[in-house]
Amino acid sequence: MNIKEFYEYWNGQEIDEYVRQFNVLILFQAIQGQKEARLVIYGKFNDEKKDQLKKQISTLFGGFNLSSQLCDKINEYAEKWYN
Repeated sequence: MNIKEFYEYWNGQEIDEYVRQFNVLILFQAIQGQKEARLVIYGKFNDEKKDQLKKQISTLFGGFNLSSQLCDKINEYAEKWYN
């Protein structure tokens, strides 16, 4: 599954259920015409906390080619970070 398919797999209800259970969900949205993807954070915290998590993720996981496996690893990290 590529990044676009992985992102499109999730719908609003699934996102809400996941966040209710794990507190945070990280997805990557492919940017059309670019090799980069935008980090999308769903969670039960404010924008300042989301920015802190974004910085941590870019520091720890930056420079990788994105894959659904990497998204899984980042979500595991984000859940631990939240708790």
